[in-house]
Amino acid sequence: MRVETIELKDQKLTVCQPNVNHMMPIETIVYYHGVGGEGIDELPLAYQLVKQGYRVILPDAYLHSRANRASRSTQNARFFEIIDVTSQRLAVIYDWIKEKTGKDEPTLYVGGTSMGGIITAMSLTQYPFIKKAAMLMGSAKLVDFYHYITAELKKGDFPLSETEEQQLLRHLATRDLSQNIAALGHRDLFIWHGQADDYVPFHLTDQFAQELNDHTDYKGHLTYVKEPNQGHRVSRLAREACCQFFTQS
Repeated sequence: MRVETIELKDQKLTVCQPNVNHMMPIETIVYYHGVGGEGIDELPLAYQLVKQGYRVILPDAYLHSRANRASRSTQNARFFEIIDVTSQRLAVIYDWIKEKTGKDEPTLYVGGTSMGGIITAMSLTQYPFIKKAAMLMGSAKLVDFYHYITAELKKGDFPLSETEEQQLLRHLATRDLSQNIAALGHRDLFIWHGQADDYVPFHLTDQFAQELNDHTDYKGHLTYVKEPNQGHRVSRLAREACCQFFTQS
């Protein structure tokens, strides 16, 4: 696997490709990391995908690159800004892929772990050019997830006024995949979640999967794997199932 680091405007990308130059991959997977991490954290999964012939791009999320890395407390406080900005940056990556491949509509898949899974879900509401996507330990129910993680904060000194919070919630609703299921169209979606995860709560993922299964126009496009006794950590089963999903036609 050949790995190089690219600075694309204001974001750092780790680009992973097969070693053999004349076998350039025709399909690209953009895969996002979790909060507090970096793109290189996902190199083990990228390696498995590159072996199958894919180009894999691992972006550093906003405020997560070493050059402009915020403290973990700041990352947590600005979480919803981070995921919003990072999802918007996907359009820049897509334009770069078009330039590199010389194709007007290159094949692009997207995936992510934890925060990266949330970014993936948000991106699906915005970009029809995503052909299929994978979420590991993420949440597509963005508004419900907001209420989940702010419930404790609101018992203390909550930083947002009521007006600011309502404005944020209105914006999050436009990026909430569970409120915009029609945006999926017939694109295939892989979801994995450990049933003992209470960091990004499993029950929200389970509710979303049920909503998709109940959605007549989406039947047959969801691959849903839930793993008993697994907390907030990607398992070997999850990685293998994710790779299988991307490589199947």
